[in-house]
Amino acid sequence: MDILLTLAERKIKEALAEGLELNSPRWKNKALPGDDPNVPEELRMAYTLLKNSGFTPPELDLRKDINRLQDMLDRETDEGTRLKQMEKLNFLLMKLDLSRHRQNAIVSQDNYYRKIVERVKKRP
Repeated sequence: MDILLTLAERKIKEALAEGLELNSPRWKNKALPGDDPNVPEELRMAYTLLKNSGFTPPELDLRKDINRLQDMLDRETDEGTRLKQMEKLNFLLMKLDLSRHRQNAIVSQDNYYRKIVERVKKRP
């Protein structure tokens, strides 16, 4: 942590030497740009470093896959392919639920989901 403190102090000294105004009212009592209020404070720096290095949290990648599958499901007309996509979607939703330690709405309503799958299977 001393390295980060040293780097921060160096950047502040450089900014002061260049004559930059560091006490701008525009930033007073506001979150820094890029700070996500949904990320716990103790993880923000780590997430920012990972994000700047080109890495994303696994949950975000999972959400992208879920959204992609939902879009494909909306466009698909073949019922066999739709069923396979729904099974993949269900798996990804359960995986997301496990990472969050809580259930997603559609997975928590197993009877509803089962009826949807049965209806999709019955279509000619």
